[in-house]
Amino acid sequence: MREAPRIAARKPVRDCGHPSYRMAQSTISPQSLIEKLPAFLKEQRWFGGKARGLRSIDILDSIPMSDEGVTAELALVEVHYADQYPDETYAVPLLPGDELRDALREPAFLSLLLKSIEHGRIFQSNQAEVFASPSSAYRGDRASENLRGKLLSSEQSNSSVIFEDRYILKLFRQAGEGMNPELEIGTFLTERARFKHVPAVAGSMVYRDHNGGLRTLGILQSFVANQGNAWEYTLQELAACFEHVAPAESPLGSYSEAADLLGRRTAELHLALASDANDPEFAPERFSEPFCELFRRSALEQCERVFQTLDRQADRLPGNAAESARQVRELRSAIEDRLRRFGTGQDQGMRIRIHGDYHLGQVLHAGDDFVIIDFEGEPARPLAERRAKQSPLQDVAGMLRSFHYAAIKGMRAWLAQRENQPESASGPEPEARADGLRRASFWKESVSRQFLKAYLGAAEAGHFLPASEQSVRSLLDAYLLSKAIYELGYELNNRPDWVIIPLAGILDIMGR
Repeated sequence: MREAPRIAARKPVRDCGHPSYRMAQSTISPQSLIEKLPAFLKEQRWFGGKARGLRSIDILDSIPMSDEGVTAELALVEVHYADQYPDETYAVPLLPGDELRDALREPAFLSLLLKSIEHGRIFQSNQAEVFASPSSAYRGDRASENLRGKLLSSEQSNSSVIFEDRYILKLFRQAGEGMNPELEIGTFLTERARFKHVPAVAGSMVYRDHNGGLRTLGILQSFVANQGNAWEYTLQELAACFEHVAPAESPLGSYSEAADLLGRRTAELHLALASDANDPEFAPERFSEPFCELFRRSALEQCERVFQTLDRQADRLPGNAAESARQVRELRSAIEDRLRRFGTGQDQGMRIRIHGDYHLGQVLHAGDDFVIIDFEGEPARPLAERRAKQSPLQDVAGMLRSFHYAAIKGMRAWLAQRENQPESASGPEPEARADGLRRASFWKESVSRQFLKAYLGAAEAGHFLPASEQSVRSLLDAYLLSKAIYELGYELNNRPDWVIIPLAGILDIMGR
């Protein structure tokens, strides 16, 4: 392991004319960090390298953060793995002492964070500054002195703190170089596009080193009162729909209106993201051959990896999934040919900034409306890739695939209730399962059509979609296929019981 940078010594604060610089001596010994970080990291829910071998850990920087009654240290930790996984940088706020303790579990530190954003404070190490600053949407009135923070336990890759019914502060645990798209897009939608169906950005925390490098540490957003996310809402609606939905029947209850509204809100999001032709980071751009080639290469490489995994596991899949896997494996050449044709001989429309990881879980059900959240993109992808402009149909494909997942999840819950057994039991009789699949398929197709019709109608004003229906269908199918292949790889590695869903999606897209 390489020697970590010296943490304890700090050079004096430069005279920058800013009244809110905060400086303190480090209270955590470098040796303690070096010795205890590996075990500490592997215990954290947000650490993505638990199953990987650690080669070494570097402490890139350590920024003291203090206020009346609380002192902490924000360590930037670079993790190097023994295998081919890329290095990762994590932001780790720690309390003083030789025992490593997460500072986010200390209420006084949570208050420090909110107060720092409210007052625009700057914390400094000997090589960088952390800028905490409010946005124009911050509702002042000395809120930090009155609001109590509570660390949420539900998140996987980040850490979020809720300040009663006013704000949510999300701390990005992975602090890669560059602007996080959640802050970039959220600020654009709040302050420039004035889009009302996202949480307003109220502040941020950004790390800037003396060489000009930037890392996004956190984002403060307005709290949105809600009844859960659209995934939970959809499953609730499905429980009622499944009692009535069957082939050749039409009623989808109130969810028909919900799918229509969600389609319109999705289109309105894309219209807002494409609304400033003068900002190079958000201005719509034409598809280019280099972009199309990049997509083709990336999709084919993903396809290769996933089919290798499928070949290894095909014999261990349950009966219904094994047959679908056999059919998908027979279609491999046709699938690869479809991906190779991406962007050739057709109008692709425009590329714009998009959500990037769009599904029912990324939408809040807020009364009689929807609010779209989490613009970070897929955390496993590099920041530069997550910030790249894409076809808005990539988001549409993500939501359509989410409807498929919801339909099968709802079907399993309905069958389990009807059979009076848990979802994880051996499963229903073949006849009951076939009936459930017919109902799920009917619901998925009906809802998808409703969503897509509403989306296309509202998005037409943006002129960023392909001009012809055939080009829209071809491009959307390419994104649906790529998404389903990604899902197949994920389910093979994490949830084998769910592998039938992406397999069925691939067969459907390929016309089987």
